[in-house]
Amino acid sequence: MVVWEFGSPTSAADLTDAVLQIISRIKKYNGDINWGTYHYCGIGITTWHGFAKEIISLARQYISIKTITVKPISTAEYPTKATRPCFSALDCKLIKKNFGISIKPWQDSLKTVIRQLCQKETEK
Repeated sequence: MVVWEFGSPTSAADLTDAVLQIISRIKKYNGDINWGTYHYCGIGITTWHGFAKEIISLARQYISIKTITVKPISTAEYPTKATRPCFSALDCKLIKKNFGISIKPWQDSLKTVIRQLCQKETEK
């Protein structure tokens, strides 16, 4: 996996919770809020390579995985139609400040997602 593209993985469930908290606040204050562009993502930064390694490591706790290593590669070795930025982590200070939203580290959310997916897999 690509080793020179940095970002902050984000759980869909965490993002949903954040949106619901924003909606609640809008209702509570009858739309009287600081409107603008807000960013939300898991706390912490990793590469696609680091993310893939963590997924494998966590999944191994629940299921047998044949993959031994995740090979680091450059962006040039993984061509895509869309150009990807080298750094796409977001600054979430404003959403925390204006909405009081608590953000989890991406690793904590990933643990939850992997556990849920692996439990479903073993139930089959």
